[in-house]
Amino acid sequence: MYRFLYVGVACVVSAVSAQTLETHTLSPLQVSNRALPASEISSTLSLPEQQQELGKTLSSLPGVSLRQQGAHGGEPVLRGLGWERVTTQYNGLCLYGACPSRMDPPVSMFNADSLQSALIELGPASVIHGPLSTGGRIMLSDELDFADPGEKIYAGSALASYGSNGKNRAGSITSGGANDHQAWQVDFGADEAEDYTSGDNQKIPAGGSSQEASAQFKSKIGDEWTLDLSTRWIYDQDIIYLSLPMDSRHSKTNLYTGKLTWNPEGKDLTELSFRAGAGTVDHLMDNREKPNRMMMQASTPSTADSVDAGILGKWAFKGGELRSGIDGSILDRDALRTRTITATGMTFQDPIWPDLTREQVGFFGEWEGDISDKLTLRAGARLDQIQSDAGKADAVIVPGPGIGKTTVNDAWQTVGGSTSADPAQDDTLVSANLVLSQNLSENWLGQIGFSRTEAGPNLTQRYLSFGPVPGGYGIGTPSLDPETKYEIELRSEGQIGPHRLGFAAFASRIYDYLLPTTVAMTDVNGDGTVDRVKGTVNQDAEMWGLEASLRMQLGQGLSVPMNLGWVRGQTTDGDDLPEIPPLEFDAALRWEGSQESRPYGELGMRFAYKQDHIDPAFGEDETPSFAVLHLRGGMEIVPGWIIEAGIENLLDREYHEHLTREALMPLGDLAAGDEVPAPGRSFTLSTRINW
Repeated sequence: MYRFLYVGVACVVSAVSAQTLETHTLSPLQVSNRALPASEISSTLSLPEQQQELGKTLSSLPGVSLRQQGAHGGEPVLRGLGWERVTTQYNGLCLYGACPSRMDPPVSMFNADSLQSALIELGPASVIHGPLSTGGRIMLSDELDFADPGEKIYAGSALASYGSNGKNRAGSITSGGANDHQAWQVDFGADEAEDYTSGDNQKIPAGGSSQEASAQFKSKIGDEWTLDLSTRWIYDQDIIYLSLPMDSRHSKTNLYTGKLTWNPEGKDLTELSFRAGAGTVDHLMDNREKPNRMMMQASTPSTADSVDAGILGKWAFKGGELRSGIDGSILDRDALRTRTITATGMTFQDPIWPDLTREQVGFFGEWEGDISDKLTLRAGARLDQIQSDAGKADAVIVPGPGIGKTTVNDAWQTVGGSTSADPAQDDTLVSANLVLSQNLSENWLGQIGFSRTEAGPNLTQRYLSFGPVPGGYGIGTPSLDPETKYEIELRSEGQIGPHRLGFAAFASRIYDYLLPTTVAMTDVNGDGTVDRVKGTVNQDAEMWGLEASLRMQLGQGLSVPMNLGWVRGQTTDGDDLPEIPPLEFDAALRWEGSQESRPYGELGMRFAYKQDHIDPAFGEDETPSFAVLHLRGGMEIVPGWIIEAGIENLLDREYHEHLTREALMPLGDLAAGDEVPAPGRSFTLSTRINW
């Protein structure tokens, strides 16, 4: 039923905001980064950027990179930290993937055109939005706004785009309305991609498709109460992952969120909100299109079910605002792999996620206010109690003759020793931060932040039982300790004449850093080939880096926006940490016309320096430098009809990203162990109609 969307129907999904009400259209996604001046790195996306996975869009921000195992399923890495060190939230609900091999990181569930806003928190983050993580937080929202008193607004938008290299088709349609008491919005969308070619004309398998639908509703209840409801359905299918022994057959995601808010008038208590949410993800991966299918058929259905709730109160207190409350969540994960040896018909079943559960409850408090005419303070702390366990720790597994163990628990002990015999783990986590902001002059702001962030291992790090990971197999260690990060951050933003500048510098010490590394080399699956077994160990580490953003205004309508991000990470023994992105820099020469048709043109460049700070024990290689160009332009043909076109990788450059894992086996024009190149030159065409 969604096939018709592939050829041209699309929308820009956003809440019906104050800006929307003025133009009677639905505005594009707004992306911002709290580590830098919002005025500089917040942007309304152009159409080619909207019609792609959200992770690719966010990676254009300084300090944000993208880890990939194929052309899809990009996983954001913030300041060198990724996976579930980065918390992803949708309207306050914490999101989790259902694949033990990380095929479905939560950000990859969304297209950039299907949300109103995406806020990236780097550095000392607020404690009121749930448990803190050492990598940062991505907060996604499509919460609606009411119309001005007396107004009734109905608006919609359709969007479509096409990319020649890979035949990427995307589209969706939205409709919304609002008055001063209610607002609503619905959205439908789909996208599909095929194999692409690299700059050297190598054929790279990259098929996959997805569909999504969402609905939001907001209503005032009396004069002081407001109800927000949202639901979202996402379905991905037949997505190829070059770095893994299996591909994704499907991933079905259902999200439900609600919030009830009380805003009493004339009281010290200014707001009291109750929120709740639930998410279910049903995932299936198999190897039906992999070369290893000839020897062994494999499939793994897996699930991730979560519920999340919280209460937040805000009070006027001592010249500022005091925020406090309680939140809690429950996460259940399960994955059962079935393998059948083709020659003999023998079948084995292994619980690679052996019925995992994590329960969390947290208490928090935060105060923010002015302590002088020019100085603002934010200070917060939270306490989290987390219990995790595996219900099938004693289940029998047959990983292969190279291991020779018979239960999940025995497999854990091959790495963690006898301390990993008990899967039940309790973690008490204490986090706190303090941020001082100073107006240094009329046009300049300075800020210093200090934080202590404590976060426990995720369920995969603790309990994975020989699940497939890039370059081999993974094993968990239940006895892992939580990691504790102490960080200091300096940042500043301001204006010099017509030019705006912002930068952030940070340094951190992480005790008991959860270091991914090779823990064994053995034949896991019994195919006669030695496999790399990856696990996690605790190791103290240090990280430091900077981000910068500059917009030079050269004249009327002509500007040069630039961004830079750089991070280094080492263990305290001096060894480089794995999967650290290289220095990245992007710049563009952009012209924006003053005509009513709002024409623009942009010639841009993205540069990545070589990365030779690598961890051989993890199994990564050095990456050479590269630079790629793009050319984009567009205009409003008639009121409400916008057309944009572009050329990505203008010079058809052959290159590969450092955080893209190598091909595991021969596919397309790639041999086992080959680096996966990025797409070559691609022509893009996009159009949007607002009404």
